Amino acid sequence: MKIREILGVSMAVLLLAGCASSAAPNYINGRYYMAGDSACARVRVNQYGNLDCYNSKGEYTESRSPISEMQAKAWYDYRNSPSVSNGGGYNPPRHTFCNNYAGMVMCNSF
Repeated sequence: MKIREILGVSMAVLLLAGCASSAAPNYINGRYYMAGDSACARVRVNQYGNLDCYNSKGEYTESRSPISEMQAKAWYDYRNSPSVSNGGGYNPPRHTFCNNYAGMVMCNSF
């Protein structure tokens, strides 16, 4: 388990080593975290499952909670939508599929 944590943090550091100036979802140890901005250039998952953030100088800045997979998908959908590259705005999903599972309707948009 220790090796998985080390590999996860190492991969996160490599992913965040780019020139990104705003936070983006990062998959670390089975969870998504918003990281990669100047306040969270280096990261470490703490004992509570939160992300300890450090700036590029190695100074602790804050702790961030994980986000859900749905929040990460929404962020990627927004960033990859044509309207973002054309000046912003909301671009609704093109396809929505809904299924009824024992009286509970579950929908997915692609």
